[in-house]
Amino acid sequence: MMIRALTLVALLLAFAVEAPAQFIQSAATGPWSAPSTWTRPGGGPALPRAGDTVLIQAGHRVTLDTRKDIQGLAHLDVRGHFEVADRRDYLMRVSRIDVGRGGAMGATFEVGSFVRPFRHRFVLVLDDQHLSGAYGDPFEHLSFMVHPGAALEMHGRTVTPAGAEIASWLRLAEGHHLEKGATSMTLEADPHWRVGDRVVIASTDFDMNQAEVVQLKEVAGATVGFSPPLVFGHHAGVEHGVDERAEVGLLNRNIVVRSDSATLLRGGHVMAMQMGGVHGNLRLDGVEFRGMGWHGAHGRYPIHWHLCGTLPPGSNYVRNCSIHRASNRAITIHQTQGAEVLNNVAYDVIGHAFYLEDRVETDNRIIGNLGLVTKRPDPTGFVAQLGDVWPATGQPFFHASDKEVSTFWITHSQNTVVGNVAAGSAGHGIWYDPDPAANLQQIGVWLNNVAHSNGINGFHQEDARPFAYDVNAANPLDAVFEVRGLAAWKNRQAGIWNRCFGQALFVEAKLADNRIGVYFSSEGIQHDTAFEIGLGPVVQQLTLAETFSSQILRNSIVVGESANRGNPMTAVELGWPGGARSLPDAGQPQWELKGVEIYDGFIGIENTTFRNFRDVVLATPVVRGGETFALRPASALASRGERSTLIPGIPWGVDPRNMVSGLDIDDSVDHAMLFAIAHPPVPPLPGVVANAPAGADVHGANGIHATMIYDLDGSLGGAPNSYWINDNPLLVPNGAAPATLVGQHHLEPIEVQGPAAPHTGECYVQLMINFPNDASTKEITYIEFTAKDRGNGKLKVFDAHGSNINEPRHVFLTTLLADDPSSTQTFERYALSYPPGHQSQNDPRDMFIKLQFGENERHVMLEIPYQGGPPTNIICYPEIDPPRSLYAHPVTAPNLNAALPFFDDGQHDEFDYYYDAANQTLVLKPTIYDPDQSSVHKILDGRAMVMIIQG
Repeated sequence: MMIRALTLVALLLAFAVEAPAQFIQSAATGPWSAPSTWTRPGGGPALPRAGDTVLIQAGHRVTLDTRKDIQGLAHLDVRGHFEVADRRDYLMRVSRIDVGRGGAMGATFEVGSFVRPFRHRFVLVLDDQHLSGAYGDPFEHLSFMVHPGAALEMHGRTVTPAGAEIASWLRLAEGHHLEKGATSMTLEADPHWRVGDRVVIASTDFDMNQAEVVQLKEVAGATVGFSPPLVFGHHAGVEHGVDERAEVGLLNRNIVVRSDSATLLRGGHVMAMQMGGVHGNLRLDGVEFRGMGWHGAHGRYPIHWHLCGTLPPGSNYVRNCSIHRASNRAITIHQTQGAEVLNNVAYDVIGHAFYLEDRVETDNRIIGNLGLVTKRPDPTGFVAQLGDVWPATGQPFFHASDKEVSTFWITHSQNTVVGNVAAGSAGHGIWYDPDPAANLQQIGVWLNNVAHSNGINGFHQEDARPFAYDVNAANPLDAVFEVRGLAAWKNRQAGIWNRCFGQALFVEAKLADNRIGVYFSSEGIQHDTAFEIGLGPVVQQLTLAETFSSQILRNSIVVGESANRGNPMTAVELGWPGGARSLPDAGQPQWELKGVEIYDGFIGIENTTFRNFRDVVLATPVVRGGETFALRPASALASRGERSTLIPGIPWGVDPRNMVSGLDIDDSVDHAMLFAIAHPPVPPLPGVVANAPAGADVHGANGIHATMIYDLDGSLGGAPNSYWINDNPLLVPNGAAPATLVGQHHLEPIEVQGPAAPHTGECYVQLMINFPNDASTKEITYIEFTAKDRGNGKLKVFDAHGSNINEPRHVFLTTLLADDPSSTQTFERYALSYPPGHQSQNDPRDMFIKLQFGENERHVMLEIPYQGGPPTNIICYPEIDPPRSLYAHPVTAPNLNAALPFFDDGQHDEFDYYYDAANQTLVLKPTIYDPDQSSVHKILDGRAMVMIIQG
């Protein structure tokens, strides 16, 4: 992308001395209207006229003062100073503007200044009447180029003559709801708007397109009258601290930059560039950009800092502006540091609206902006007519991520992102997508942002690393990405969707009316410390995913359903039990309402309040895939992979360390926690296979049934120091209470008391088994565990990384109930088997086994098919700090310890094994090894035993 951008700049500068046939240039400093200001080589009219290229030479200052509109200039080339006299209204049409072209340092295009904002009306139209070069041509039309060392200064009316600030946007006054048909509204403060102003009222429902544009007819302080009457209602309530009041943004400004060709999706663009360490400057305050952006073209955005490098503080800004009906983003910051984007309104924008392009943009201030109605590019419309790529560049139209478009596309944590509102996107509100390879140890400020009325998630982070995990660093896990004060409501999927590598902390979040309040996830496979061991064919298995994921929700409020009922329209919504209410998806009314969805982690929920999660008995049951759903369940916490949403499940075990404490759950919550019933695999439902997780059997995956959470203080409703587990035959101890059924498809989890003291009572561990992926193991898509001492209960554990022969590995994870080391007569035995049809001669003989996330000295016993005699070598690696040296020893006939139900190698207490030649079985007893961690309260710091077995 950088090479393409530099080539474009070089092309532009290469034409610095071109002189079209219709050419006029400044002869001296003076007013535009004076003939003495101009000279036309070869003679002719002394004033600029339609079709001319106009050059203002370096050292000359030309002031626009004419009473007539400036119509149809082909090109305005400012190498000196151009300014607009603040005496009257102006209209200026031009196909292209260059400021500072040809190395003209200090060139300026000025409409008002910071000291003296422009008070009249100035309209600049970038049109396509002249210079009709294609995109990438150095003289294409619709361009406003600010070259290195030059500046664009536009400062419009942002205060009244009395000095009162004119609001760029406000919210409705609390309690002043707008009903359908309303023609007036009361705002939270006097906006100092004027009769004739046009404003947009944001949606307060799931549908962003319920935003409405009206024109003001009366203004009386904070109350304004408007037309036409509203088509939708707009909420103005604050409940449990969650502010769901509609935002109202001012669209018009007295300085306007627009394109009339936007109906063809080809609008103009403003670009500041850099070369040789010198950058162009954008200083825009109180400007309206309408119909701008060339649809899908790289670098052709309404407002664009392009490769400008590090900007001096306060030198470049876009403030109090509006960007609407934009065909290609709103404001783009590209390889630029130090830009300020403050208090702007972006409405009706195609593609990511506020856009940090290359994941290297840092130290930018993105504060107090309102973005709403952010649209996906239409693949069947104008883009399809032009083809898939631009012929001039061979590049695709939009970034692939625009398919899940966002209002704020933030690609580096080291930016200030404060007080912004993403009030409606076809995709996500705020999408944080940093470079996975970047070192993001420096974290910026993310504070009090809002995301609502989005088609997918409010806050979205998927497969992102907040920092570079460096195993050689003294504290590789120290960097924490903190999001404080986020409010997310009325999002069709999740308020917060965060799949994180590293540590993420959400503090003082305010969430309501989302289908899922919070979804936390890691990569599914993680270690508590990093390690790397080279063992020939096994090395790839040990270098995978050497990361730790920690995601915590703290001091927050999660509301299931508030008084904001939206604008119900469908029969299901209008007939909703308890009163009409809009739904995240009216076609799926059975979808669970969840506060926090428990997935892989580590996940922590601390000092958080849950309110208003109520079950609903459906007026008309839903039949899907041959099953009937009569209940829409609701719970503060819930598992991932419910059948009702056609998600086949997850193929790995969930982290047994997931923990809650300090929860506040009252009787407005029907269920503190719900889990999906442990269904056996079922035939695929329509559309399921395409959405199946990697490696999941097309009939579904049962890894979800390892879902569990540890309750430190009993705030989930049970006893302190309790595990809450699913109805899983590998997890339920003998004598445990049965699960309680909720409807047909959910159950309340089983409570299991944790250790009463170190090494006594129940404890859970995570087991990872990893096979090299080659011809001998390609048949293994799942392995089945049998709990031999608990009724021979069985569970399939699916390949979490795919069974394609080209994959470097097979990975299987599950949670197991561990032995109680305080009693030599208690044990947990698990027998492993392979899928039917697997050939025994293909049993893996090389494998990597890791037991982790449990107490010191906890262990399990594994019986693994092992054809062809014992392995030739077993290498053990306890993960302790400081690391203990690897030790290896050949397998010999071990001594059977008759007093114990496991076998001892006679050398190391933390790893015992036995080869059963008669049954062609390898019996292992891996043990958690960490002499410094023994209390249940230290469960978060559990270490691991890693073993490598080589046949």
